Amino acid sequence: MFGHSSGAFLALEASLRGVGVAGLALFEPPPAGGEEGAELLERLRKLVCEGRRGEAVEAFQAAVGLPQEMISGMRESPFRPVLEAIAPTLVYDAAVTNAADLARYAAVTVPALVVDSLASPDRLRTASRQVAQAVPGAARRSLPGGFHDVEAGVLAPELIGFFGRAG
Repeated sequence: MFGHSSGAFLALEASLRGVGVAGLALFEPPPAGGEEGAELLERLRKLVCEGRRGEAVEAFQAAVGLPQEMISGMRESPFRPVLEAIAPTLVYDAAVTNAADLARYAAVTVPALVVDSLASPDRLRTASRQVAQAVPGAARRSLPGGFHDVEAGVLAPELIGFFGRAG
């Protein structure tokens, strides 16, 4: 099972709940829980409930480490309406991340690979390292890529190699 960002926590939870996962590949799970995560979750809920979707998008982008100039530049991008349309899902994303419990992942028994991008902010790379340390026997790979992203041609061989061994 492959989980990207907060999807990494969903994949970890699925493995703990007996879904029949043979191996986990986790790409840049965000920082788990904590006071900052709880504050973000409440802020996103409030902004979305008030219909301030653009502000919710920008609050989320800032929280994941996008530079302010990049956030400002995206206000006029052609995909901005799509980001605002899916703003309610950011609440779910923050809720999953806020509920993540690294100590719980010590019970994971399937092979795991945690991957991060060398170009991602230290915050995401540190969170990846923490998850890799929390999951018994997890391997960790740092790959060349962009912000919270690695090109398919770089990531795919790692995943194929890992799942070939895990399965």
